[in-house]
Formats: sequence, structure tokens, C-alpha cells
Amino acid sequence: MSDLNIRAERRQSMFGTMAIRNFILDNIIWFILMLMIITATIIAPKFLTVKNLTNLLVHFSVLGLLAIAESMCLITGNFDLSIESTLGFTAVIAGWFMLAQRGASGLMVHPVIAIIIMFVVGACIGLTNGFFIVKIGLNPFIVTLSMLIILRGVSLAITKGMVLYNLPKGFYFLGFGNIRGFPISIIVLLLSFIIAHTVMSKWTFGRFRYAIGGNKQAAFSSGIPVDRIIIMTFVWSALLSTLAGWLLAGRLQSVVTNLGQGMVFDAFAASVIGGISLQGGQGNMIGTLGGVLLLGIISNFLTLAQVSPFWVDASRGVLILVAMLIDAVKIRIKR
Repeated sequence: MSDLNIRAERRQSMFGTMAIRNFILDNIIWFILMLMIITATIIAPKFLTVKNLTNLLVHFSVLGLLAIAESMCLITGNFDLSIESTLGFTAVIAGWFMLAQRGASGLMVHPVIAIIIMFVVGACIGLTNGFFIVKIGLNPFIVTLSMLIILRGVSLAITKGMVLYNLPKGFYFLGFGNIRGFPISIIVLLLSFIIAHTVMSKWTFGRFRYAIGGNKQAAFSSGIPVDRIIIMTFVWSALLSTLAGWLLAGRLQSVVTNLGQGMVFDAFAASVIGGISLQGGQGNMIGTLGGVLLLGIISNFLTLAQVSPFWVDASRGVLILVAMLIDAVKIRIKR
């Protein structure tokens, strides 16, 4: 065999090894998820039951929507810390308009109108974030962190710290209702991931986001409307957060001022564990779904195993750290 053929075979073998390695790195979430399911089933037999799995998906449907929102921002090379306060604030706005109790407006607006108002407010929040980041040139961390604090403060000022309850039934059907016994919230979750995956992988608007996250200057030179895409990404992030707020308020049948507090960190963890790179331009929504399921399964498993809730919170912190490590290792290995 000639040296040329030997070199060709070696090159082919090397490329094959690299392809397998990259496939494992890009889909590591599913290997971890399968291992976690097997472990949970062995240790807690009640885990793999229809009732438990349904409750798990219902409980983490809100996190799924926030993870989609965060993933879209991360793919463009940005991030949105305000998603959890957008969730809470828009729900407060809807409840404030609909109710007549103390801490509310007394207007008793129809639920449909209140829902429209909350989505308009959500879009304005995303537009404001995008404007300050793109047009003014402020750091995304500062802008979205400031928005998080502002919205929490305004929520407290509007409601005076009171819980808004006795919401109209027409408002909480999304989070509490079901179709022939199947929770609507799970349908919303699955449809959201299907739509998000289709948009990001098939539509030009989605592919532009990957180009911007990969190399912003090159995307701009290619004629991609970078500023408009980034602003619209923050608008969509806020709208998804608003949808999550509507769903969560409906499930709880009440609105508290700290609704969704702390969920931004879980959304970050789910996105990064699922393969969305903090460097931008990498990952997909199917992986994000895997990250959401992994967080849900771990939390559910620890609860079924009667582990102290304090350790459950600690495990979430460990997962966030592990997510960062996985992202760093993947980037280093691929380079």
C-alpha cells in the first residue's frame, strides 16, 4: 500500500473519530438524562409512573418557556437576566387590572383584555432591553440586571406587597386547565419547543441568530440586520417570559410579587447543560429541552427519595456550576 493511501486512511480515521467525539459532546445531555432516569427508577420506583411524570412536566413547564427565552438570547451572544422579573411583573399587571381587592386597581377588566395588556407590557420590556443594549451600547448584564430589580420594585409598589387572588377562571385555564384530562400546560410546553426548534433551525430569522452569535462583525458584513435581530430576540424573550407568567399565575390561581424568583439561574443551567454555548452561535432547542428535563428529573427524584429540600437547592447550585464546566470543556476540546 502506498504512502498516499496510508495517509488517506489515517485522515479518514481521524475525521471519523472527531465526528464521534463531537456527536458525544453535542448530545451529552441525553446520555446523562438516560443515566439519571435509570438511577431514579431503581432507587424510587414511584418515579416512572404516569402520574409522577405528568406532575413533573406540569411543574417544569414554566422553566421550559424561560429556558427557550434564555437560549435564544445566548445563541446571539447575549443573555437576559430579567426573564424572571418579566414573568412576575406581567402577571402582576394582569391581576392588578382584573381584581377589585385591596392592592389591585378595582377596574375588574375582562381576562382577555388583561392578557392582551400583559403581553403588550412584556413586549415593551423586551424592546427597552434591546434598545439600551443595541442602540445605546450598554452591557447586557447591567441592562437586564437593572430591569430585573426595577420590575421587582415596581411590582411591590403596585400591589403594596399583597397577594392577588380570586382570579377569573378565564385567566387561569392555561396553567390549571386540561383537555380530556391532559394538562394544557404540557401542550403549551411541547408546542413552544417544537415552534422554537423549527424557527431556529429552519427559518432564516433563526439562522441569522446563529450567525450573529458566531461572529457579529462577519454577520453584519454579510448584510444581516444585526441590530434588528438582537432587539427582536429580546422582545421574543420577554414575550415567552410573559407566557410563562400567565401559565404560572394560572397554575397557582394567584399572583405574588416574587413570582418566579430565582428561576433565571435554572433557565441558564438548563440551556447550557442542553448544549447552548455561553460564547454564542452553538446549540439547539432540543438540547435545551433535555436540560429542562434533567433539572426536573433530579429535583423530582430527590423529593421522592425524601432528601432534605435544602439539599435540593444545593444540587441546583451544583448543576449550574457543572453546566459552566461542561461548556468550557466542550469549547476547549473542540478547539
